[in-house]
Amino acid sequence: GWRIFEGIVESYQYRDEKGFLRGEAVVRGVGKWSGKKLKTWIMNEHLMAWIDDKPIVMAPDLIMFLDDEGEGITNSILKEGMKVNVLASRAPAIWRTEKGLKYFSPRKFGFDMDYVPVEELVGKIS
Repeated sequence: GWRIFEGIVESYQYRDEKGFLRGEAVVRGVGKWSGKKLKTWIMNEHLMAWIDDKPIVMAPDLIMFLDDEGEGITNSILKEGMKVNVLASRAPAIWRTEKGLKYFSPRKFGFDMDYVPVEELVGKIS
């Protein structure tokens, strides 16, 4: 996996919509990410992430929020002002197949973009 961002949660908004927690989180970068912003789109989980409006992780790949001790931060406890470390990991191979992407991909969630593996996107971070 990759540590893709570190920062402070600037905003976190969500709503219950048809049985799903939907929303977004915005994280203001600190340290080497100072001056940058990470935004995630949430449907129960963080499914899409952008740094300064450039995609960095897409479903089905995994996005994880952790505290400084490495403990996971679930959406139910995430709050504005929290310091977070954002990690990304490859999805299991079955989700990266044509059949898997038919059910779990950016297009499936209404985004007008094809899936790009996290390892390719992370390689583009400047």
